[in-house]
Amino acid sequence: FRRVLFRSNKCNLNCFYCYAKDDRKLNDLHVTEWKRILDKLIDDGLRIVLFSGGEPFLYEDFFLLLEQYHNKIIIEINSNGFFIDNECAKKLKEFNLKSIQISLDSPTKEYHDSMRGKGSWQKAIDAISVLRANDIHVRINAVQTQKNEGFVNEMICLANEYDVELSTDSIKYHGQTQNSLDIKKYKESYKLSKESESKVSKKLNENEFIPICQCQIGYIAISSDGTLKPCNLTRSFYKNSDILTDSYGSNWHDKAFSATTLGNTINKLNNSYTLSGDIEQGDFPCKLQAVVETIR
Repeated sequence: FRRVLFRSNKCNLNCFYCYAKDDRKLNDLHVTEWKRILDKLIDDGLRIVLFSGGEPFLYEDFFLLLEQYHNKIIIEINSNGFFIDNECAKKLKEFNLKSIQISLDSPTKEYHDSMRGKGSWQKAIDAISVLRANDIHVRINAVQTQKNEGFVNEMICLANEYDVELSTDSIKYHGQTQNSLDIKKYKESYKLSKESESKVSKKLNENEFIPICQCQIGYIAISSDGTLKPCNLTRSFYKNSDILTDSYGSNWHDKAFSATTLGNTINKLNNSYTLSGDIEQGDFPCKLQAVVETIR
């Protein structure tokens, strides 16, 4: 693996479109177990780790992990910004992080707070401010829906104002979203998010390889309980997935890798590169889930 995402299930917000909420009942691994996994993966060639959630700053030993690994590996963080004040930002500056992504769905608080929780917009803005004041690279990530589609240009202006990156993301049709958004509205929101991506992202060279999924280029997710997955989708979607803390060896060059659920998924995905683009507008949020469904 070249890039791995580690998740904590703890979170202080209740986002409308949270795809990780189904995993909240799971307990986070003890820090000694995370360290054992990280050490093994680093020995096997891991270069980048992304700490996400939930909210990673709620993991009680989060700073211990940052302190012990920031000189061994490139570190990125995804956060809602709620717990990042100036004192926290100064500590983070010591770790030479590649970037911190802050969730921000609109240029004003009304929409963002309605989706994530009262006061969350101001906390996100304050976090962006103190992180940039400490010269930490920041990326804003906005989840696109029909309700905030008109905010894209304003979000670009806001990103320029704070001198940060801006990315957009689509709603994932599983987890809490399946209980609150019908498939027709999901498809509409997904289409809008793709249109927004084209506005805020650089155009790729037409000859550049465009993978269906990040897992094709060495991006793997590990749930809070050690479940190994092709991406950061809800653990419940990947039933019978591999548990990294059990018998699976993390060496991705091992021939046995192709026999694992994860290895089989990636192989199927690579072999299905010519799948119709209609799948993205079908009953699956992405081609990866369509491939996983065929395996199941």
